[in-house]
Amino acid sequence: MKRFIFFALFILCVIDGFSANKMLQNEEFKQQTVRGVVKDLITKRPIPYANVYLPDGTAGTVTNEEGLFTIKVKSSSDSITVAENYPQSDNLLNLFYRETIKKGSRYVGISEGILDLYKSDYSVRRRTGDKVRVAKSRKLLNQRTSDTLAVKIQGGPLLAVEFDVVKNPDALFDEHSIHYYSFSHKGYAMMDENLQHVVEFKPLYVLDYALYEGVLYIDAESHTLTRAEISLDMSDRSKAERALLRKKPMGLRFKTLEASLVVSYRKRGEYSSLDYIKSNIRFRCDWKRRLFSSSYSAVSEMVVVDLQEQPRADVQRNLSARERPEDLFC
Repeated sequence: MKRFIFFALFILCVIDGFSANKMLQNEEFKQQTVRGVVKDLITKRPIPYANVYLPDGTAGTVTNEEGLFTIKVKSSSDSITVAENYPQSDNLLNLFYRETIKKGSRYVGISEGILDLYKSDYSVRRRTGDKVRVAKSRKLLNQRTSDTLAVKIQGGPLLAVEFDVVKNPDALFDEHSIHYYSFSHKGYAMMDENLQHVVEFKPLYVLDYALYEGVLYIDAESHTLTRAEISLDMSDRSKAERALLRKKPMGLRFKTLEASLVVSYRKRGEYSSLDYIKSNIRFRCDWKRRLFSSSYSAVSEMVVVDLQEQPRADVQRNLSARERPEDLFC
């Protein structure tokens, strides 16, 4: 998938901009512009994506990748509060992972496992340093030898590395691909008793590869991502197939029905961190010169059950999973 959090911050800045314009139209609001940079007190490094707001909640923004921000205040006496949105130190997450494959209504494969996920800090948006180790695993059901087609999801445990849409710049949007989409604010919703901006995005252009569509839920107070619901655009089936299918037998016809992803984050203490990921792929296969086709669904999901801040040891590289996630082998 292609890139993400840049949009979450972008759309909120747009929303705040609309509010500011309305205030400027009223002469009784005389505002001043404050520009600055947010830096770590100890390391002196700029802090990207930190929440900057007035204590009364009348205005707010988020720092960019260089830690820079611009905010409008009513008077020079206004104070400004800065909050870091995502973990600024390394974490070790323990996750429960389950993968299921169904042929029609029959389960043909079930696997479960306990994963150790080492997450480097979010001060830099890249997945370098993030590693996953399978601590325990078991197969509850294997595909039958009599099945004429075997389906495998490659690299499922790497979901938490590749599809952390806040941390990984390749997950959904970046400063270039964001222009390929249209965005609309669809109102508000409540999640875990917190008010959320509901933002819908759709492809704006036709490219030589499949784009995405979906809905983002962004916390109205902290401006952090709470939930992302993302689906692969199915308007061109051949592009969808190229995005998903890694390998298939000669003579097999493959048709993608759905490819969706849900990523959610939860506030733990001061920061919002990864909480849950679920991918769902549905497709139909049939062989040439045969009348009937078979429908399959492959679901991978993982949930964080424990988080350890600033762990003493990380996941050793020679023990970490390395396969690409969500490639289908048929």
